[in-house]
Amino acid sequence: MSREKVEIVFIVLVFSGFPIFSFIFSALNIPAGIFTGFYHSLCLLFALLILIKNTKAVNIIFLFFWLLYLLRIIYDISIGDIFLSDRLSIIGYFFYAFAGTFIPALAATKISYRSILKSSNTIFYILLISISFGILKNFISSGLIFNLGGRFEANEFLQTIYYGHYAVSLILLAFSKLDLTKIRFFKFSNYLYICSIFIGILAVGQASSRSPIFALFISLFLFFIFRKVSITKKIFFFVVLIPVLIYQGGSIVEYSKSYGFETLVTRSEKTLIEGDVSARDLLFIDGIDMFLDNPIIGEAFLLQKGIGKGYYPHNFFVDTLISGGIILFFLFTTIIFIVGSSSLKMLKKNEVSWLGMFFIQYFLLGMASGALWSSKIFWVIVGLILSMKSNNK
Repeated sequence: MSREKVEIVFIVLVFSGFPIFSFIFSALNIPAGIFTGFYHSLCLLFALLILIKNTKAVNIIFLFFWLLYLLRIIYDISIGDIFLSDRLSIIGYFFYAFAGTFIPALAATKISYRSILKSSNTIFYILLISISFGILKNFISSGLIFNLGGRFEANEFLQTIYYGHYAVSLILLAFSKLDLTKIRFFKFSNYLYICSIFIGILAVGQASSRSPIFALFISLFLFFIFRKVSITKKIFFFVVLIPVLIYQGGSIVEYSKSYGFETLVTRSEKTLIEGDVSARDLLFIDGIDMFLDNPIIGEAFLLQKGIGKGYYPHNFFVDTLISGGIILFFLFTTIIFIVGSSSLKMLKKNEVSWLGMFFIQYFLLGMASGALWSSKIFWVIVGLILSMKSNNK
């Protein structure tokens, strides 16, 4: 297999492999441990092949951050004797951090611009198949497009919030591929992308998670602000299309409230009116308290006090503060500034605007959920953008 094909397969695996494999393994009744090991090992294999085939230099700030972060994790689980939840074994934590996240992210920094461009179509079609299958599965099992028995679970491997985010990725990819700048707006491919947008929005409604809908609208807002599109088409999407979708989607989901089940509308109301953030504010406070106890080098890579003891703080910045204090926080903030500014510039480019929106999406996810040591997609995006930046793309 050529170097370019290896890179393309790797990118496709990271961005769309998990949902499609989760449905396949679920249908075959294969245990979760086997599925997880298979998927992450497959990503690791292709990441190692990329590293073997490429000796390109790596961003020094990125390397220094991960060196300190991995040293913290190794120290904590071997010498530090910190409290760990029973979510993972000691080996499991190290595998996710080093083999599951760092090595794939490192490989991403060496991937060519051409491979990034060539991967987008395959990612789009696999996500479209996966999300469509999820909707169909829910329709068959409940008899309704929207599951009125609670929040939708795609399968036992794919958590609700991530099902919603894969649907958001499908929407963002479709928007990036829409031909908005040419006279041929009504060509056939545009119909496919528009249908995909509706499918993705339906899936986000099924998931009923707040994070995906928030990430979707922030990403699209920035996309239309920076995209080189006529003001007429921007007005069309902001004033006509998107409000109509919000109203129609909200009406359908609101209808299910009469059955007494929690919906996206209900959960959003709790956040906006009651300030309910599912105890994340308490995790944030506990993390800041840990940071203040040891502000220079941090205390541990997991919370060691409060209701979240043994778990991650559900916020990337708090994660860096408790893991490496001001030093790690500064390095991470620098990486975010470099990659974030590049991602905004990418929104102006038709061919890679999807990757810029993916960064915004998964960065916002990291503000409310996920841990730095296990956020493979986020770190691979960071690696890909750093690779493009080193090639002046």
